[in-house]
Amino acid sequence: MNKRILQVIITLILLSVLLSCTSLQSYQISRALQDQNRIIAEKTLPVVVEISTVEVKKQGVPQSRGWPWDFLFPEEEQEPPENPKEREFRTQGLGSGVIVKREQDSFYVITNYHVIEKADEIFVRLQAGQEFPALVRGFDKRKDLALLIVEKGDPAVPVAVLGDSDTLKAGDIVFALGSPFGYTSSITMGIISALHRAGPTEVSDFIQTDASINQGNSGGALVNLKGEVVGINTWITTPTGGSIGLGFSIPINGVKRVLEDLILYGEVRYGWLGVSVSNLDDRIARDLKSSTVQGALVSQVFFDSPAYGSNLLPGDIIISLDKDPVTSSDQLIVLIGQKSPGDTVKLSLLRGGELITLSIILESRKRDEDLLSAPYWPGISAYPLTEVIREELELNGELQGVVLYDVLPGTASYKAGLRPDDIVISINDNPVNNLLDFYRTLNDKNNIGFTFEIFRNGRILSLKITKEEKGSL
Repeated sequence: MNKRILQVIITLILLSVLLSCTSLQSYQISRALQDQNRIIAEKTLPVVVEISTVEVKKQGVPQSRGWPWDFLFPEEEQEPPENPKEREFRTQGLGSGVIVKREQDSFYVITNYHVIEKADEIFVRLQAGQEFPALVRGFDKRKDLALLIVEKGDPAVPVAVLGDSDTLKAGDIVFALGSPFGYTSSITMGIISALHRAGPTEVSDFIQTDASINQGNSGGALVNLKGEVVGINTWITTPTGGSIGLGFSIPINGVKRVLEDLILYGEVRYGWLGVSVSNLDDRIARDLKSSTVQGALVSQVFFDSPAYGSNLLPGDIIISLDKDPVTSSDQLIVLIGQKSPGDTVKLSLLRGGELITLSIILESRKRDEDLLSAPYWPGISAYPLTEVIREELELNGELQGVVLYDVLPGTASYKAGLRPDDIVISINDNPVNNLLDFYRTLNDKNNIGFTFEIFRNGRILSLKITKEEKGSL
């Protein structure tokens, strides 16, 4: 046999053997992955429940005397009945939840607040089919979380293992569990697309995943390869109403403390710093002599708050809390949200380009309705006078100052007559050429009253403002 032909035959035989081995190896890998997925599904699906809700509405029913009396006596001429009849309307809702704790024959289920927000009746259905009425133990609107308790339930229900969401990385494999559109005990697989995404809640820190999440998945579990719950599925971004691979979950580490407080107290006890914050951009950073655009700009400080008592001032840029860098206002809110009343936090901040450190003892966060009436300073937010703003407001190129883009109703600044688009030229006869000038004068402890010289609609006006440290806004 020709030597060359023999070489070709041997090569083909070797390739055939190699392909067979590769195919076998590929099959073994796929089979191992499938077996792992089965283990995860068997372990985690029983701890995820379907939550059905009923909202009861009552509406008056028009009274009729029948023909021909309605024709002869129109409605406007009839006297309203003493006891008008009402008709009851029942609207159903659907969501998911995760069993997080068992106490004898009772158990607790974590879900999203928006799942049970309007519910008059709540029912929890286990994977095995048993259904139990549930009560709301407590909720946290700021994180969109609620805790349900099922009393006299199944004493043998399994409880979820909660993982550590701080160890997650983009690219990690995860599974989303819940009851999308009522399809109970559904599981989908994907990866973590990103971490620390902002979202629609006040305390906003979300895991982004492409694991399919749909309506009804809200409150369900996001689990890792160990079968540990690392997130609570909450919302999706979609133009169609269905999943397009943009799902978001609350990190489980941010849920754990909420669970502890809701179980113990029925409410979440947040630490409170007492400021409103916003993000930076290049112009604001440059005006305030900051070398970075990362951080949280203090825009308002509540009187009689930990921040006010510790000399945290409007115009300060918070760049770290304890050992955690602060890159945005949302992140600062999340970090404070992890603290409890009485905790001491160490803030590093920039003030006029100078690095300052403050230690502040947090107090208990006030109720939302109390915060609405709590006085704060200065009640206005300003921005550098850019060329674009000059053109929009038709300002003279020589005019110097800062422009007000927000004046909060009810504050001393609003009562004095300041309004958005006013150009602040000076305060207490001190020229305001940039934001640094603006905040330096406002933060002068020797001043209780302030005289603002502003430019508005071609006129220069003088307005007097007095700090109102007590009383309602």
